[in-house]
Parts: sequence; C-alpha cells; structure tokens
Amino acid sequence: MLIKKMNNKRLRQKKLAWSKPADLVVLAELLAYHRRGTRRTTTFPASVWITATEKVNKVFPNRLLSIKQVKTRCNWLRFSWVGFTALVKEKGFHWDREAGTVIAEDSIWERYLEV
Repeated sequence: MLIKKMNNKRLRQKKLAWSKPADLVVLAELLAYHRRGTRRTTTFPASVWITATEKVNKVFPNRLLSIKQVKTRCNWLRFSWVGFTALVKEKGFHWDREAGTVIAEDSIWERYLEV
C-alpha cells in the first residue's frame, strides 16, 4: 500500500522546468566554492548544496527547490557537458555559436549514429 501511495504521489508531481538563469545561479555558487580552493574531494560538501539551493530559491521564490532537485540538475548538466565535449572532439563536428548547436555534414552524422 505504501508503494502504491508513493507512486501516485509521483504521478501527481509536475515535472520541474529549469531555466538557464536558475542553472547559472546554482553553478555560480558551486564555482565560487571551487575557486576558493577549499574543495578537498571531487564532491561538494552538504553546506555548499544547502547554500546553492537557498540562493536559487531566493532568486526564484515562485518555485521552491529541494537539495535533491538541485543535485539532480547538476548531475544532468555534468553528463550533458561530457556528451557535448565528446561530440565536438569527434572529427568533422564543430560548435556553431550563431546557431547554438553542433554542426556536421549529413554523412558524418550518419556514420556517428551507426556506432
């Protein structure tokens, strides 16, 4: 019964729509901590996640985010960055700043997507 209630609750929750400004608020806080040179491991301490969450909630008070939501978004951004950088390093691909997308000839895309 408990599992069923949890699943129903998940179904009722709306998917959170992140914005570039919200991403920038969170990333600025994480970067500021990193630049202070006090980061001893590859992860951020709980206090940094709390501060980043508080800041984004202060800037965007119409939606209150949890620490878990902020961490999940940062993980998604990190994985997206890894995929993006791997793609633009492939022969024949490049970033078009004007179009805001990765560009390659159709034949290169076809070869890439076959793999």
